Amino acid sequence: MDSFGRSGSGREHGSPVPSEGAAEAVRILSKFAAADGRSVAVRTLRGPRFEFFARGDIERPAASVLKMAIVMTAYDLAAKGLLDLDESIEHAELGHSIYPSVLEVFSGDHRFTLREVGGLALALSDNLSANYLLHVVGLEEVAGFIDAIGCRATHLRVGYGDPELGPRGRANVSTAEDVLRMLEYLYSSVPGSPVLRAMENGARKSRIALRLPEDLPIANKTGSLEGVCNDAALIRGEALDLAFVALTDREADTAVTGMEIGDAASGVWHALGGRMEEKELFAAPPALANVGVRSETREIAHRIWRLKKNRRFN
Repeated sequence: MDSFGRSGSGREHGSPVPSEGAAEAVRILSKFAAADGRSVAVRTLRGPRFEFFARGDIERPAASVLKMAIVMTAYDLAAKGLLDLDESIEHAELGHSIYPSVLEVFSGDHRFTLREVGGLALALSDNLSANYLLHVVGLEEVAGFIDAIGCRATHLRVGYGDPELGPRGRANVSTAEDVLRMLEYLYSSVPGSPVLRAMENGARKSRIALRLPEDLPIANKTGSLEGVCNDAALIRGEALDLAFVALTDREADTAVTGMEIGDAASGVWHALGGRMEEKELFAAPPALANVGVRSETREIAHRIWRLKKNRRFN
């Protein structure tokens, strides 16, 4: 049976953030949240104490951010013995979409476990996967779960089928404060939670994670509709863990908004003392000149090392 539940608060707070760092973080977040259509909720979960809220209680279209709630509900049911996540289903049962889906790269006779379906719904935000898992667990179960963890202003009213990906999708709403509660619940769940693992290994890292070190564990879930650019993330560093939520609506250019979310997140992370430099993943090239290696070979070795360091070499 899967474990999915609280195992203590999970918080190890120290002293408050130094005043200069806190002031800079507030300045950055206040600037980002200046527009009425933007809501922000930020809180450190480990390390120096800091939190910031701007319109955190305003309901906004949550879009695919609520796929977190669907998968969390599935794991909650599994922990209670009410759902077998190892049950397998045929590819055809997941349906088809007029929009791109990662499912199309699998063979027609491929079988998926419900656990894998949940992982695809989070890591790749696959709509067919999310819609199928929602069909399995049911809207009422999701509503009961999110209410139980204190998300009183969150409402998942429609699924993620093709008809719901336009204006009807705006019926799924939440607040920045509620999404922060979901992140905190995940943070305090059993270590190694497959939900967090799927989010950390997600492919959509162009908002909160945009300007943060690529080797930093960032468990995030984005959400998008016309005019809507959302992201929610747990950022975990060596001495600082941060929950960051940005929900927006009525944005003229969501691509620009995504970059502004990334700028704000990296600025706050740096202001609070988070690491901004990537770890050295490759050792410096050996000093080959002293072991009789030809100059041409030394140059090739240095070029390969530089390519690896810049991660343009696979």
